[in-house]
Amino acid sequence: MSELVEELKREHAALFALLDEIAALGVETAAGRARLMDARDLFVAHLRKEDRHVHPVIAAEEAHDPELHEIMDLMDCNLRDVTHCVENFFTKHAGGGHADTFAGDFELISAMLHNRMRREEKVLLREYEKLVDGAADGHGDDR
Repeated sequence: MSELVEELKREHAALFALLDEIAALGVETAAGRARLMDARDLFVAHLRKEDRHVHPVIAAEEAHDPELHEIMDLMDCNLRDVTHCVENFFTKHAGGGHADTFAGDFELISAMLHNRMRREEKVLLREYEKLVDGAADGHGDDR
């Protein structure tokens, strides 16, 4: 497994740990809100890292591989939807004041993030690894 993929997976784990901590602290507390902003910052940095390093490698191959294009088209649509919902969640709860809806929103966003990260690891990062490994050993895609 590449160093980048390992790093992205560690970020997934760190994000889930932060979300667990926020749930324990509660968004109505100053500490909970501060950790919520830490989670948002980690999420944004994680997305930027994927955009800089993973997506360009896959996009370059998609142009020549209709199967990969189809896979990634479905992934991209789902990832955009989840990202939008997560960003809205962070915006809504950043200042507190929504303790009455936090638990339900938090449960929904946690499930969405878990599903998103699992999909990333099973599809996006796996495809990235195939392409990087194929380029490194001089072979084409083994899909």
